[in-house]
Amino acid sequence: MDTSHTVENRLINEVLIVSAKNYLKNLGVVQFEVKDGEVISRTARLISKEDAAETEENAAVLEVLEDLEAA
Repeated sequence: MDTSHTVENRLINEVLIVSAKNYLKNLGVVQFEVKDGEVISRTARLISKEDAAETEENAAVLEVLEDLEAA
């Protein structure tokens, strides 16, 4: 029985709590919308491992990740 991890996607005291279960069964997708330096919305959803494999890379996100890795 698999009870050590749960799936969570909820907002508690303005903090988004997310969990995608375990063992790569799902991929958690968290999206933030920022306007004038303030987070104005945040959402979380799950996609399956199979759907994640079909997701196209985002060049802008890759560039940010590369900058972070280089720092």
